[in-house]
Formats: sequence, C-alpha cells, structure tokens
Amino acid sequence: MALWRSLLLVVAMIAIATRPLVEASLTAEDFRAEVHRVDPSIFPLQRPLSPFSTETHTMDVSNVVQRFFNAAGLALLNSCCRDWMHSYDGAASSVSAQYEEMIFDACKMLPDEHDLGAALSLLQLRRATAQATTDGEQDPPYFGFIPKFLGRIVAPATAVLEITPCNTTMSVQPLLNATTGVITIRVDAFRATNSSSIICVDNMWFSVGAKTSSLRIEGTGSYVASLAVDMTSESIAWDASTNGVRVYRFAHSDPWVGLVQIVDTLLLFLPQLTGHTDPVSALSNVNFISNYSLMTPYPIPRPFPYVVNVSTTSDIHDGDLFAKMDLDGIGPIEAFAQGTTSGHTAFALRNTTTGELFVCESVAQGIICTLYDVWIQQKQSFGSNIVLVPLDPSLRAVFNNSAAWEHVNKFLGNQYGYFNFFFGWVDTEEKNFPCFPWEWKRCLSSELVEFVMLFLDASVPEVASTFFGQALNHRAQTGVLDMPISDVIYAASKHLAMSFKRLMTVPEDDAWLYNSTKRGVPGRQLLPSEVCSSFACSTLRAAGVFDASIHSNITCTEIDVYDMFSMSIFDTTRMGDGRPTACLAADPHNNLCQLSGGWTFHLVEDMNTRPVTPQMSLHCASRNPVPYDREGC
Repeated sequence: MALWRSLLLVVAMIAIATRPLVEASLTAEDFRAEVHRVDPSIFPLQRPLSPFSTETHTMDVSNVVQRFFNAAGLALLNSCCRDWMHSYDGAASSVSAQYEEMIFDACKMLPDEHDLGAALSLLQLRRATAQATTDGEQDPPYFGFIPKFLGRIVAPATAVLEITPCNTTMSVQPLLNATTGVITIRVDAFRATNSSSIICVDNMWFSVGAKTSSLRIEGTGSYVASLAVDMTSESIAWDASTNGVRVYRFAHSDPWVGLVQIVDTLLLFLPQLTGHTDPVSALSNVNFISNYSLMTPYPIPRPFPYVVNVSTTSDIHDGDLFAKMDLDGIGPIEAFAQGTTSGHTAFALRNTTTGELFVCESVAQGIICTLYDVWIQQKQSFGSNIVLVPLDPSLRAVFNNSAAWEHVNKFLGNQYGYFNFFFGWVDTEEKNFPCFPWEWKRCLSSELVEFVMLFLDASVPEVASTFFGQALNHRAQTGVLDMPISDVIYAASKHLAMSFKRLMTVPEDDAWLYNSTKRGVPGRQLLPSEVCSSFACSTLRAAGVFDASIHSNITCTEIDVYDMFSMSIFDTTRMGDGRPTACLAADPHNNLCQLSGGWTFHLVEDMNTRPVTPQMSLHCASRNPVPYDREGC
C-alpha cells in the first residue's frame, strides 16, 4: 500500500508541475459565509451521480478534503490566486462580474485560512465563472488536466502547429545552445479576428526529458519560453538534439479549473488513505465508471449489500476465480484502462489436509493466501464488490491441487508485481492508452508517459525503478537493472535501433527476475514479479489447467485482468439460474454470484469468450471508448 500511496503523491506532483504558475504574495481571513451569501449553491458542493440517475449528492467538502490534504492544498490554491490576481483588472467585463470581484477579494484573504473546505468552495466559485474547455468539449471532471500532445520539434527547425480551438496559429522554433544546454522556444502566434472568445487562452507546455516550461498565449504576438538540460549527460544531450522539444496544449484556458480537476481526480483515491470506501468516494468512483468506462449495466446500490453466505465445500472449488471491484480509485482506473469492469482477481485453493478453503492473490501487501471466511469479511469491511467466477468442470477435473500449492508456496511473501504492472498492460505503441470523454479526442500519449517516467527517475528514483526502470532495463537488454531510464532509452536506440514507443511494447518474459523483497524483510533479492492476474494464470498453468500446447506457450506476466476473465475456461452451468440459491435471492439480475459489496458488479459481456491460444495477448490493444479496440487480441 505504501508504494501505491507514493505513486499517488507522484501523480499529484506531476499534475501540479504541469500547471502554469504566476508568483506573488498575499494576506488573509475567513470568507466561507460570504461565499455562501454570493451563491448558496456553491457550498456544500454538488456532484452528479452516474447517468442512470438525475439526483445529486450533497458533499460537505470540508469533511472529505480535510482528511485528504494538508497545507500543500493551500499552497496550490494560493498559486491559482496569484495567477488570478495577476490578470485581474477590476473591470466589470462579464456577466459574472460579482463573482470576479468576490474571487479577487477572497484571494486576498486566503493565506491565513486553514479551512480547506472553504478553500475548495472558492475553487468551486471560480469554476462557476470559467468558460468551457477551449477544446469545445464538455468539461470532464477526472483527468481533465492531462494535456494533449501536439508534436515534437527538433532544433533549429520551425513547425506550424494545428489551429487551436482559440483560432490561434502558432509557429514554434526551439534553439539549442549545445554549450549551456539552454533551449529557447520562440512561439509566433496569430489569433484570428473571429476567435470565439477574446479571453480565450492557449496554455502551452513544453518538455525535454524531465525538464519543462510553459507559456500562456493570449493573442497575436511573439512569446518566448526556455528550459535547460544537462548536456554533459550523453543520453540527455542525445534526446535534446535527436528527439527535440515535445509540445502539448492544455484543454482549459483557466488554471483554476485544472486545479479543481486535480482535486476531483485525487478524491477518487480517498479510500487508499482512509482504509475503507466511504459513500462519497463510492459515488465519485461510480460516476467515473459510468461516464468513462461506459461499461453497462452501470453499478447501482445492491438490494442486499452484505456477504452472501455460500457453501465453501459445494459452491466454491479449487481454481475458481474471484473478480473484485473496489470503488477506491485504483480499481476503476485499472479497469478503465484495460477495458473491463474488474480491477483485481484472486483464486480459490483448498488445503486438502484440513479441508480449509483459502483465497490466494497478489496484492499490495504481497502474495498471500487467506482463509476464505476471514478474507470475505475483510473485503466486505473495506466495501469490496466481489463475484465468483467458477472454473469449467472439465478443467476442474484436471486441476492438480498439490502442484498448485507447490507453485503458490514458491511465491508466498513475494512483493506485488509492481515491476511489470505497467508493461503487462501496454502491448502497443498507442492503442492501450485511454482517451477521455466526452469527444474521446484527448488521449494519454506515449510522449507524456515517457515524460512521467523521466520525471519520476529524476525526482523519486526508487519509485521510478520499481514501476518502470527495471522492466525497461530488461527490455533494452542492458545487462543490469539499475541503469537510469534516460540512459536505457538511449541504449535501446543506439544498440537495438528501438524507439521508446517500441521499447514499451516488448513482451514481458516470465523468466525475468527483479530486484525485490520477500515477506517485507529488508535486503533485496532477485525474484519473479506477478500482478494478480499473472499469479492466477501461472497457478492455473502449474495446476495443469492448460493443455500441453498452451502450457509452455503462454506468457502469464502478459495476462491482465481483461485477458484472464475473457478466457473461455469458466463454467456457464454455475452462472445465471445455475447460481447458488443464496446468490439468486440476493442478486436476481446478476449472471454471476456476487458475494459482497454495496454496489452491483457485472463482468464485461465478452467474458468467457476467447479461446486460450499459444502466445495470446502479447500485442493486444485496449483503446476506448466502448466498444474497445481489441486489435491483436
């Protein structure tokens, strides 16, 4: 769990780092009552539920955000205030003049204000005055701060970018000083007179390696940005002179809206910090699933939100899988990226000596096995939504319990498969990275992913090594595991003629070992790395479930959650009306037996449809929206 929290912190750092700031200094006092007086609807905050409902949920942000943010939240808000005050001229130039003046006064009072609920109310007030995204799309609440990649320019070339939604044509030319490493980026902008808004701003962002710079293009004119790279590093100098400056554009003219989107997104992950799924977090995650994944039927509250008691001897058998969806931010986002509804899988394994049923899984605490009765109560306490996915009887008949336990015992205590978590999902150069509503034209890009990796490597190298670095070293055949990521990318290009995009898509090898820990004991050792679906796959393989032609020709570390549940290896006679009586009574409309959780949980329609084939899922796309692009699967 600590690593997931570290990654969430890093995501926040990156989101903040990519948002343009303007510096100034301020003074302050409380303004909650005044904000409420100006517009009572702003506080408490109103959030929409998923499309199946027109209701709204009232959330007192002071209760939620106070648990999530510390003083850093005010620092972020102050930076937005500085930007606002820098551009404010006091003129009543819009229909929202009373808001504009109120925000200006509130910003002046902010720094001594330690009530983060009021701070978030100010953000909501600011959002009420903001125009829609300059991309012309409805404002997506989650991940809306992610910039759109426009292209790369190698100095001293000049490139003319596509006309922006602000009707701006930009000519961009970077100039590299090979001695100092300073890259000067000149932007000549021409704003058409028929621009849709005279206050439309193009927020541009530039990166080279882990270094960044930004510009606000407010109209016709010349603009200059600069950044400096370390030309004494062979790999960084090569990147600057060969790959050039990457150019991005943010969807919003207004950095305030970007901050609200960061807050909205981080609130999805609140259960990671509190240890349980509260109603507000659940609603936010259901909203995300309904509007981003578009997987139907949408989750709705269960009529029986408790543990369904089934027989652990007659209803659950060796090799049966459990699909889990936690409304905790991580699970829904994993499912969204992979094109499924489940964020986790575990499997049943019986101790034939004692008759006890265990659930084995790869989780944040490592690879563990837990007594079923203990496990299901733990998951219910957290708020996990779990369904039973029964193994086909013909495969259950050949399931070798002893061989399965032998395999599991080798892995018990190993660290979760952080090392290849990302690479088991990414099989293509672009078609695994998700796009965002509502037009689905803004997508996560490999260029931004590369920046994130390099940014992490420069700022938190241990996290970067765990999530990306070691796996990239394997793919680039460096012979070590600790070469810095920028050097790995350079080595892959120099020795393998392989771009970063291509390097990411090199399939994982089940034989690769990673510098990891076992049972949390200090001291590193070389160990295999398996995420939940990989561990389930490798255990089924060890138990003899796959026939001889598949056994040695399936790469389980390339099997993600979608791959696992889409395999045609499950028992349809124990689905639908064939479910245990208790399941039928608790959830009459679910095709699978839902064992726990407060929200209905259905697997995707194409579960149990894909024959298991040699080398399956090595080059499998998962580009949304529904129906997902499954090219190569």
